[in-house]
Amino acid sequence: VDVLRTISFILFGLWLGKLLIHIVLFTNLRRSTSTFEADEWPDLLRLYTDLTQKTGLRRPPALLKAGALGPPIFTMGVLKPVVFLSPALARTLDEKELSGALTHELVHVKRYDNARLWLLDLCFVAGPLLMIQLFATDFTCRPGDVVTIAGVGLAAVFLARFALTSFYRNLREHSCDDRTVALTQAPVDL
Repeated sequence: VDVLRTISFILFGLWLGKLLIHIVLFTNLRRSTSTFEADEWPDLLRLYTDLTQKTGLRRPPALLKAGALGPPIFTMGVLKPVVFLSPALARTLDEKELSGALTHELVHVKRYDNARLWLLDLCFVAGPLLMIQLFATDFTCRPGDVVTIAGVGLAAVFLARFALTSFYRNLREHSCDDRTVALTQAPVDL
């Protein structure tokens, strides 16, 4: 029982560590990235503000310049998400294509997709943790049984986590694409 409880607490500690690493990396990335200035990018910022209202957000999330090494456009952050856009992409796309890409990212913000993904991840940690804690209160077994139960349980949790997380990521991208097409009425440009 103590082994199962220890394993469950280690899993939860790993999840908290992952969350803290994400927060530190996000904070460093946000601090080291500049914003699009109104005097240099007036059309882009006007378009971004219009799209923010169109998607139903009260105020636009920060629009930051993405570096050359990462994706050309993405959303990051849970509590205060921001949109990263590569200046090269902003110069390359025409207004309709840029509108589709920005709307897609703003829909992610509107739907709290990053927060949902973290909650799904937490369920895969909290579920086994609670199950082990409740199961261990009235459970007596041999030490070999503990190893078997822990091994099979952890393997099932990790396989389910991998499958459902991949499924959810694909589902949310398709859902955001559908919502973007409904808002922009331009499926080809997206």
